[in-house]
Amino acid sequence: MDTLAAIQEAKNRGYDLALVAQNTLPPVARFINYGQFKYRQKKLEAKKKKNKGAKSIKSIRLTFKMGAHDVSVRQKQAVKFLAKGHKIKVDLPLRGRENLHFDLAIDKLKNFRQTLGANIVLEQAPKRQGNVLSMILRQG
Repeated sequence: MDTLAAIQEAKNRGYDLALVAQNTLPPVARFINYGQFKYRQKKLEAKKKKNKGAKSIKSIRLTFKMGAHDVSVRQKQAVKFLAKGHKIKVDLPLRGRENLHFDLAIDKLKNFRQTLGANIVLEQAPKRQGNVLSMILRQG
């Protein structure tokens, strides 16, 4: 169909003529309601933008003297968060004489990471922020 005839036909039907494939011979065009098309595109972009920031960092707090059962509860929470696609920040506050045993605290964090599984990626190595030792993990 001739371009001018196609434009006239689109106007007669109450639509707009949109070019779909420009590089083909002959070029391909469609009759669309351009306002409705733009509205749907805007809604799709808003939905993508909303879902993009949905994943956040969840925090899990361990203590130096925490028992084995409490640690296993934290591990289950961490696995649940990681399965949903969240990153987790594992904090271990050091109080009093615990500050002298910095190497033991790092070992405790490394053991926690190893118990979560092999597919866990260490995004931020254990780092001291004041009296708190923290690391960030994500699903690999």
